[in-house]
Amino acid sequence: MTVINFVYFAQIAGSLALILTLVFVAVQVRQHNVASRARTVQSSVEFWTRFYSSVLEAESGAAFAKGASGKNDLSTHEFAQFFVVCRNALLGAENLLYQYREGLMDEESCSGYTAYLRDYVANYPGFRAMWKLTRSTYGKELRAFIDEQVAAAPVARQTSLRGHWRELAVAELGEELPDHPN
Repeated sequence: MTVINFVYFAQIAGSLALILTLVFVAVQVRQHNVASRARTVQSSVEFWTRFYSSVLEAESGAAFAKGASGKNDLSTHEFAQFFVVCRNALLGAENLLYQYREGLMDEESCSGYTAYLRDYVANYPGFRAMWKLTRSTYGKELRAFIDEQVAAAPVARQTSLRGHWRELAVAELGEELPDHPN
């Protein structure tokens, strides 16, 4: 083997090594992106699970239900609770939009949150009033997004999710459900 043959062989081997390295890096980047998206969705699920669990606590849940319905007899403490719950929900939505924009959340996952926000939050008169009150404290992207959801959602006449569920269950059964106090 001559020196020239050896140089050619070394160049070919080096080129193959470079190609294999690039393939390896591409696979690693793809796996990292998939893992990042999975962590983002998991983090979002955990945030919303904690958020809804906090709303289920008796005192804050009652304040949220009262505030969301637009009832004007909220005490100062109840208003503060309603304000904090709405603020947390909107900060969660802002984070969700950021994650979606950065490619960390897929469109399908984001569309589920969007539908829930539009159909079960943005239609409540009290939430809509809170949005008008606090709108200027959020980023431009969230303002446009929430404005779009509020515009797409008619103001709820039935302001109880339980009441709406009850109507749907009655329609499914074809008969009236017995009324329960809880």
